[in-house]
Amino acid sequence: MRRLQLVHDDAWPRAEMKTPEAQRRADDARVAVTPPEAIRAGVRHGERDAPVVDGGGCSAFLYDAGGEDRDVALDKALIDGLADNDLLWVDVDSSQAGAVALVTALIPVHIESMSVTEANKPFIHGFGESFVLGVLPFPADMAQPESEMLICAVGRNWLVTVHDGEASALQGFADQLRGDSVLGRLDAPSFLARLLEWVVNAYLDYLDEVHDVIDGLEVAILRDRAGGDVVERLVELRHDIGRLRRRLSPHRQVFASLSHPSFDVISGSSAAREFGILAERLEMAVQAVHTTREMIVGAFDVVTTQTTQRTNHAIRVLTTVSLALLPAAAIAGILGMDMVPQGLRHAWVFWAALALMVVISAAVLVTMRRLRHWL
Repeated sequence: MRRLQLVHDDAWPRAEMKTPEAQRRADDARVAVTPPEAIRAGVRHGERDAPVVDGGGCSAFLYDAGGEDRDVALDKALIDGLADNDLLWVDVDSSQAGAVALVTALIPVHIESMSVTEANKPFIHGFGESFVLGVLPFPADMAQPESEMLICAVGRNWLVTVHDGEASALQGFADQLRGDSVLGRLDAPSFLARLLEWVVNAYLDYLDEVHDVIDGLEVAILRDRAGGDVVERLVELRHDIGRLRRRLSPHRQVFASLSHPSFDVISGSSAAREFGILAERLEMAVQAVHTTREMIVGAFDVVTTQTTQRTNHAIRVLTTVSLALLPAAAIAGILGMDMVPQGLRHAWVFWAALALMVVISAAVLVTMRRLRHWL
C-alpha cells in the first residue's frame, strides 16, 4: 500500500481565472446543453430519501425542513435559490464521463480538486465560502484495500460527494438517513460531520468484528481445537490492521483543521465543535487499531504458549518412559553378557529378572504419576 500523507492546497494546480461575467456565461452555456436526465440519473419523485449513491452519473436530493424532502433536477437556479432551511446533497460518480464537470460548473470549486483518480491521500482545500476535502473510507474489500477516495465539496447549504463507481460507505449512510425530515435545518458542514462520523464508525465496526474473531481464535487455541491455519489467519489479520492504520492516521491533520476554532470563521458555520467530537472519535478509532494489534500479538503469544505446553508434555512422557525402561534395559544387558556366572544360567533367573523389570517399571510409573505436573 502506498504511504498516506496530507496533501496541501498548493499541490493542486489553479484553474485559469475568469471575470465574473465570463464565468457566468460559461456556466450558463454548459448547463444549457446538459439534459436534466444526465444529472438526475432517472430517479422518480418519492422513491427514496437520499441521493442514489451506487453510480449512474449525478443525483441530487433536497432536504427541505419546511416542506417535503425530494429528488431534484440540478441546475444553477436551484443552487442560487437554496433557502436557509434547505440542504442539497449531490452525489457524483466520477467514472461517468463529464459528471464531475457538470457539477463543478455550478459550484464555486476548482474541477482539479474534485478528481478522485488524482488524489490518494487525505486533503483539505479552502475556496472562500466553500471547501473541498478528501477522505479514505473503509474499503469494501479488505483483499483490495487500495479503494478510491471519497471527495466532499461543501458550501453553506449544499454538499457534493464524489466517488469512482460504487460507494458502499455512502450507501449505508443514505439508508440510515431515511425518515429524518429535519436535516434541512443543518448547514452543510454539520451534515458533513455526520457523514464523516459514519465513515469513522465503519472502521470501528470492523475492528469490533476483528476483536470477536481474535477472542474466538484464542478460545479455540486454549481448548486445542484450532486448525493448522491459525497462525496464517493471525498473520492475515495483522496485515489488515496494518493497512487500516495507514489509512486512518493521515486523517488526523485534516480533522484537526476542521475542528480548529478558526474554521467557523472561514466556513461561516458553527460546526467546529462537532468536528472536534469527530476528531476525538478518530483518535478512538486509531487507538482501537493499536489495541487490536496488541490483541493479535497476544493471540500469537497464546499460540506459542500452547505449543510450548504440548512440547513440555511430550518431553515429560518421554522422560517417564525412559526412567521406566532404563532399569529393565540395564538388567537385560547384564544378563545378556557372555561373562555371566554359571549360577545365573538357569531358567528361574530369567523369570525372576523379568518379574524384577516389571516391578521396577511399575514403581517408576506410579511414582511419576503421583508427582504433580508430570503425568
